[in-house]
Amino acid sequence: MHYHVVENTPGYMPEEEYPAVFSNLRQSGAYALDLARELRSDGYHVTGNMRSGYYAERDSGDLGRVITIDSCYESDCE
Repeated sequence: MHYHVVENTPGYMPEEEYPAVFSNLRQSGAYALDLARELRSDGYHVTGNMRSGYYAERDSGDLGRVITIDSCYESDCE
């Protein structure tokens, strides 16, 4: 098993064709946290955590950003 970390706008396809892939949950969580910190520094209000992912928005009219951590069992992703 491995993990994918994806950042995108809710309801839209991810901008990145290939998500970041990690061999364990700790590494994927640390990467997701780094992405969340970048969004905070860009003025987003960020909620969530390293295990379940993050949601960020600038204001109530903003579509926001989501950072998800997804487990995957397919060998061709690694």
